[in-house]
Amino acid sequence: MSEQDSLSSLKGKVVATLIGITCAEGSDGQINFASPFVDDEGIDLIFFRRGGTGKAILAQVKGRTTESKLLKRGIFRAQVRRASFKPRDGYYFIFAAFDKLEKKLRDTLWLVPSKDFERRLRGQKNKKVLVFQSRFDSEDMWKEFRISLKDISQRVDEILTDVRR
Repeated sequence: MSEQDSLSSLKGKVVATLIGITCAEGSDGQINFASPFVDDEGIDLIFFRRGGTGKAILAQVKGRTTESKLLKRGIFRAQVRRASFKPRDGYYFIFAAFDKLEKKLRDTLWLVPSKDFERRLRGQKNKKVLVFQSRFDSEDMWKEFRISLKDISQRVDEILTDVRR
């Protein structure tokens, strides 16, 4: 692994951990999270309810830092490898930006069910990757999945409740 890949992996872990902590704190500890030891299947976080039924939400986190040229222009862009992407119920993407100067996550993020992600990007021609791109303030196709960081714990709680049915 190159130094650049190692640094990118570390940034991704930091963003995923901050999202997990945000959900745990925002739910008064009722939502817990874990990170897989190996990231073979593109899963960065597993959310579950403390003392719950064993049901879980799997999430792949795509984080970017404010160093990104596109992010400086208000555009969030991330790629998902087709080879490792397996859409299914209970599997989500979280797209989040980390502000290096403020040392915190930006307020806007996207929580996208993997099946909706696949459906909306079905026509993309690139054989190796699917490209997510959205603006923080636009009326694009991802608007309905855009949420505030303070609302993610409530949204994860709602999804966990739906998963239990």
